Amino acid sequence: MKYCLLFFLVFGFVRCSDWYINENAKFHVIPLGVSGGNDEGTMNSFLIAPKSNLSLWISIDPGNVYSGLQAAVDLGTLDPYEADLPTDRAPSIYFMRNKIFAYLISHAHLDHLSGVVLNAVDDSKKTIIGRNETINNIRDDLFNWKVWPNFASTGTTPFLGTYNYLTADFGVPFTIPNTAITVEIFPLCHSACYPSTGFLIQSDGFYILYLGDTGPDAVEGSNDLQNIWTRVAPLVQQGTLTAIFLECSYDNSRPDNLLFGHLTPKWIIAELEVLKSKVGANLNGLDVVVQHIKPVQQRVDPRQIISQQLLSNNTVGVNFIIPQQGRLLTLPSGRGLCTQASSRTRIRVKAVGKFRIARKGTGSKTIVDTALPFTIVTTSDEACLSYSNGKRNEFHIKSTCSCTVTVSVNDWGGKSLNMTSWNTGTPFASDFVDSKVDISLYALTYIDTKITTGCFQY
Repeated sequence: MKYCLLFFLVFGFVRCSDWYINENAKFHVIPLGVSGGNDEGTMNSFLIAPKSNLSLWISIDPGNVYSGLQAAVDLGTLDPYEADLPTDRAPSIYFMRNKIFAYLISHAHLDHLSGVVLNAVDDSKKTIIGRNETINNIRDDLFNWKVWPNFASTGTTPFLGTYNYLTADFGVPFTIPNTAITVEIFPLCHSACYPSTGFLIQSDGFYILYLGDTGPDAVEGSNDLQNIWTRVAPLVQQGTLTAIFLECSYDNSRPDNLLFGHLTPKWIIAELEVLKSKVGANLNGLDVVVQHIKPVQQRVDPRQIISQQLLSNNTVGVNFIIPQQGRLLTLPSGRGLCTQASSRTRIRVKAVGKFRIARKGTGSKTIVDTALPFTIVTTSDEACLSYSNGKRNEFHIKSTCSCTVTVSVNDWGGKSLNMTSWNTGTPFASDFVDSKVDISLYALTYIDTKITTGCFQY
């Protein structure tokens, strides 16, 4: 299915982007955040809605809410779900207030709940759902008028009453208020058995299993994951488990004593082997959504390394999916088994930067500093973009690479300066400027990724 997305970046342009939509899917999922740790702009967060009611969404681990919704707006992902959007309302805030009915929080670490805390002032009444320890931490340590005002209906007075808490019991399915979605929760061990949670979500007889941060049973000294595999193995046999969400914070180079309650590709495969043994057969293309990948200090993309390690050791027959922030997932994906890691040959970024441009005839003495939006299209990604400390919002285009820069300056005596097809290693000259052009980038946002092989979204 094709969605055409209209962006006005310097000039308006239309981009039609293809991504796979399974018309027979049972769930729609919008990743509002896909990373773990210190990647503030895309911390772990997923919206899930049953295909039978796409006006009713639940949020799992809302480490990111507003900025994730804004990323979905930029991609056009929210368009099909906001036909009722008033013309005078911001689509991201409107969706948060009117389409999200509950927050399910696996544990009380900031990267899994900061979005709901920071956006509480603009939110509508909702239910916060979690295990007892998680609810207690949120009530006593966050919404307590010391760290943040109390937007809940219990705890430290006065109550602002935006949120109601629902403490769930293990292994007892319950219905999320104001929905037809049922949830069953399970305990997980997250570093020395810090309390984390797994959620088994059901709608119309189909399931999604979402696991919060967890270490492998062998490292944590627990049977929590084994118990969950025992519970869902019959669902795999029946074909009603549409997907499993698993975290993978590090690649296989991370030693077990430094996992701190997280998984790596080898441990994901090992745990899925346990599930496979309980199912009694290969897992036959079961979708496994891999998320919570942490940034690294090296100038490499950890998602590429993790995807290669998962695929090269996929002895269980699952379909690994690494999602992209704001990009729709339909589950089951219906794509079949992914056997090749994705590679990107082109990337478009929406950015704000500062151009230092000398007017024509003034030489280098008069430099005009202009903060303005522009787009950059590089012919390749990792080969041309060098990251600062591994952070995706700080990068430089290598001078040896060819790219296209499009920019419009409207404050030059009523004349517009347009720069296109400019190679970073080549001086640029026009009727209005000398050849000296210095670009400084900040506020970078990825808006398009072209994948030439494989089936990962990133």
